[in-house]
Amino acid sequence: MDDQMGVKWKDIFSERGITLVEIIASIAILSLIILTFVPIFTQSMRSSKAASDMLDSTYLAQTVMENVYQLTTEYQFNEAVNHVDEMTFIGSQDDWYQYVQYKDGTYIELLIEKPDDELSNVLVKVYADDTKSKLEAQMETIYRWE
Repeated sequence: MDDQMGVKWKDIFSERGITLVEIIASIAILSLIILTFVPIFTQSMRSSKAASDMLDSTYLAQTVMENVYQLTTEYQFNEAVNHVDEMTFIGSQDDWYQYVQYKDGTYIELLIEKPDDELSNVLVKVYADDTKSKLEAQMETIYRWE
């Protein structure tokens, strides 16, 4: 009884065993299949790392924003600029107060604009390092100083 390809069933189930050529051919085919998926896995790992870095930077920016919001509820603007915790005051220029912090391998820059009618722009930038060559995250909002 032959199947459609002309191979007898008894030949398939014979006790003759597998030849070395068949083993090498199957290993070669399996290797080609595996090698086609390796770039997909490496790209997936790179994308995952980039997303993780961006998420961490966004979390840092959000934390700084929440700290500034807390300042708006506790202090007047003139007092608050002296209470920005864990950040170094760089200076003020054109009604903007600039603070920086190097934390967890990232460089965080905070800019707070002097309020106009109790409203103040707040800008947080998170860079990959202190060279400021790669911006990882940025948040901007307007807070009301009470």
